[in-house]
Amino acid sequence: MSPTFSVVIPTYNRASHLPAAIDSVLAQSRVDWELIIVDDGSRDNTKELVRPFTNDPRIRYHYQENRELNGARNTGVRLARGTYCCFLDDDDNYEAGHLEALTQAITATGGKHGIYRTNMRITGGGIDLISLPFENDRDALVQLWQTPRNLLPLAIRRDLLVRQPFNEDDLLIDDFIWLNTALIHTTLFQADATTTNYIQHKTNRTKLYHSIDLLPKIVARLEQAYKIPGIENRVDKSLLHLRIQHQHMHLARQIGRRGGRLKALKVWYEGVRRGGIQPVRNVLKTLAVLIIR
Repeated sequence: MSPTFSVVIPTYNRASHLPAAIDSVLAQSRVDWELIIVDDGSRDNTKELVRPFTNDPRIRYHYQENRELNGARNTGVRLARGTYCCFLDDDDNYEAGHLEALTQAITATGGKHGIYRTNMRITGGGIDLISLPFENDRDALVQLWQTPRNLLPLAIRRDLLVRQPFNEDDLLIDDFIWLNTALIHTTLFQADATTTNYIQHKTNRTKLYHSIDLLPKIVARLEQAYKIPGIENRVDKSLLHLRIQHQHMHLARQIGRRGGRLKALKVWYEGVRRGGIQPVRNVLKTLAVLIIR
């Protein structure tokens, strides 16, 4: 019998983080799941570390040559047997009631939505907050452009992922791009429970990959995403400008923290030029960080 949930953990050289993620799946109050660990070419002891976990018949390990995160996700979907796929990064974890909360939401709505979501707690680096939830009575696509969210708290119907694989060329805004396209054709339901934990640390992907060289490519992808048929008639163009500005502010803060104040200020200015000064708080907060540092 196929499980309800296929949990996919893509991993790459994160043997020190991975056991906590696996343990959080094993701790689930529901048992109708399978776990697929996709080792994307790790050179550490990931394989040896995972081997004892595979004594549980619900857990499978698959090694492949490095194809980056979305390549590993696509492999996980190809191997999955569940009705819904969940994507757990190797440095994050679930609360024990995560799959139960998703099941309750699916049951309560008759499974009519393609995507289900719980709330996500963000911790680390002195931060402890709950990410902004979606509002079920508003267009989820518009809300995504207002405030992008990642895939961690989601259960996505597997047939949607088969029809729309992840773009393996997208490195930084891959979650946003995939969800942006999916929400043209399907709906998202937000549950009330907070059941996932996104953990911030120095080696988060968004902190390592973002760069001045990548920024023009990210902006181009945002502009392409906005031109996808079905977007412009639902999403105001000011939100495209907001997303472009956000990418500049995020990068400016990263460069500033590494000591490149002049480069950071140039990126900040370009963000204001391209996207304006709204929201004022984010623009001024970023500027203050650059000046004070």
